[in-house]
Amino acid sequence: MLKSLIILTCLLLTACSTTPATSSGQPEIIKQVKPNYPVYAYRNHITGFVKFDYDVGADGKVSEMRIRESEPQHLFDDAVIAAMAQWRFEINKPYKNLHQKITFALNGGNDLIPGTLK
Repeated sequence: MLKSLIILTCLLLTACSTTPATSSGQPEIIKQVKPNYPVYAYRNHITGFVKFDYDVGADGKVSEMRIRESEPQHLFDDAVIAAMAQWRFEINKPYKNLHQKITFALNGGNDLIPGTLK
């Protein structure tokens, strides 16, 4: 009897320890649209980035976005805002204050990397 109680306790403890530790409650992204490279920046070979925070509503859409930093200042902001308006996440999983950085880079002169998501 004591032996089966010890085995049962060990199994229960093992089951508790196998719960994924990476579950953060963040909604999973369903649709992610890359921003368009602004024409002015492309023609002038300007690279840069935008760092921002955003919230996801219960409807799975980005409900609010706050730009923290952009380089060159404000050049890529509109492209990022337009792309973020099209992003979709799991519904019924609202989440506040997610962080993102999008880098705009030209590769080898004329090869365009439209918006590298990092």
